[in-house]
Amino acid sequence: SRASSALLLVPAAVLLRPGAWRSRGTVVSVGSMLAGFLIVAAPAAIRNHAVSREWIPFTYNFGLNLYVGNNPKASGSYVPVVDDRPAVIGDVALRDGGGELDGRDQVLRVEHVALSPSGSSAYWAGKAWSHIRAPPAETLVLAVRKLGMLWNRREYPQIENLDEFRQGAGPLGWPWLGTFALLGPLALAGAWFTRGYRAPAAFATGYLLVMSLGIVPFFVIDRYRHHLIPGAALLAGIALERIRAAVSGHDWRGRWAVAVAVGCGLFVVHLPAPRMDD
Repeated sequence: SRASSALLLVPAAVLLRPGAWRSRGTVVSVGSMLAGFLIVAAPAAIRNHAVSREWIPFTYNFGLNLYVGNNPKASGSYVPVVDDRPAVIGDVALRDGGGELDGRDQVLRVEHVALSPSGSSAYWAGKAWSHIRAPPAETLVLAVRKLGMLWNRREYPQIENLDEFRQGAGPLGWPWLGTFALLGPLALAGAWFTRGYRAPAAFATGYLLVMSLGIVPFFVIDRYRHHLIPGAALLAGIALERIRAAVSGHDWRGRWAVAVAVGCGLFVVHLPAPRMDD
């Protein structure tokens, strides 16, 4: 139920056949999909309206998160843009929609401007767009860097670092086999082989495309990349099926195609990438 999941409506709509809207069955299916989306979104929107008196379907941190990914100190991953302050004790700290950690308290102290939740989003988004427009070439380079980080074998923690857990508790799952270092290359190889498969495979490719493009404007962290895993797992299944067919058959051309696709996936996922924890 993250706001970025709404982007999945795009590949679903693109896969509609020309003239499909004239089919009653298609209209019913799309209507059911939209109804399901509204059922998920409605509780948060209603609760947010009750608290803030503003219609906020998912979150009002769009602007703040956009500025985290596009500011003079932006690195591609999470960087703090709000001053650290001691925890507030009392009713204010427990209040829904409180402004102590979302930047509104800082704006009030520094600029003496009181912001509503939607006003806060607009304020930080404005700062982000100003930074994006000022050096467009640098913004493009940063976007490419974030895309590479998103599909890299490295993990970029924000809250909990898996490497610290491994040091204290030992291995977490199967080494390498249970990591993005293997899932990522297989997913990229599977995306190459989706031609000839039915709409679900094309949807999985569109899933990864729109989710990746939806993350890049913000910043790359492990809990954002978790949302790539369902689509990546489906495409990895296609790659594994092609590998099985190539190994068991005698089609040397097919074997070369599989080797090149997997090799390209390994190359992309294992490119040098910055370490944010150094």
